[in-house]
Amino acid sequence: MRERTIRTIVYIELIILLLFFVSVFTRVRVSYDKEYHTKNQVAAYLYKYDTLPSNYITKDQRYDNFMEDGKYIGGDVHNYYGAITTYTNNTNLRECDISYKDDTRGAKRLVYALNDDGEVIEIFYTYTHYGMNGDPAFTRVSMFSINLFNNLCSITLVIVITFNSVILIVKRKDEEIIMDNVKIALRNIFKRKK
Repeated sequence: MRERTIRTIVYIELIILLLFFVSVFTRVRVSYDKEYHTKNQVAAYLYKYDTLPSNYITKDQRYDNFMEDGKYIGGDVHNYYGAITTYTNNTNLRECDISYKDDTRGAKRLVYALNDDGEVIEIFYTYTHYGMNGDPAFTRVSMFSINLFNNLCSITLVIVITFNSVILIVKRKDEEIIMDNVKIALRNIFKRKK
C-alpha cells in the first residue's frame, strides 16, 4: 500500500512538472520590436501596445509587392454596419488582415475598438470578411482566449498541486522517500526510451 501511494505521488509530481513546462512554453508572448501576423499574436500585441506590429501598413501606404515584403494591411478606420453592431456599441473601429494565403488578403480580419485615449478595449475576429454570405461569424478575442490552452494547463496545474498536497498531508510521507522515488521513476522512464 505504501509503495503504491509513493508511486502515485511520484507520478503526480511528474504531471506537475509536465504541466508547468507546457504552460510556460505555450503562452503567447509578444515583443514591441517584432512582427506578427497570426490572430492570437496580433491580438495580444494590440492589447499590450494599443497599436499594430510594424509589419502592418494602411491601405494608403500599400504598394505593388507589399505581400512579398511581409507587409499586412491594417489600422484603417472602417465604418461597420450590420453584423458587428450586434456585438459591440463601439464606433471607433479599425481592422487588420490576418494570415495571407495564396497571394491574396483573404477573408480573415481582426476588428478592434479603441477608446477616446486610443487604447484597445475589445477585439473581434472574423473569418468571413465581415459577414459575407449572411454569416457574420464574429468572435470576441480576449486575453484569456488568446492563451486558452496555457490557462487550462495552469488551472489543471493548481488542481494537481492541491491534490498532491492533500495526499502528502494525509499520508504524511517523508520528503526523502518521495525524492528517491522521483529519481527512480525518471531513471526508469529514460531506460525505457533507450
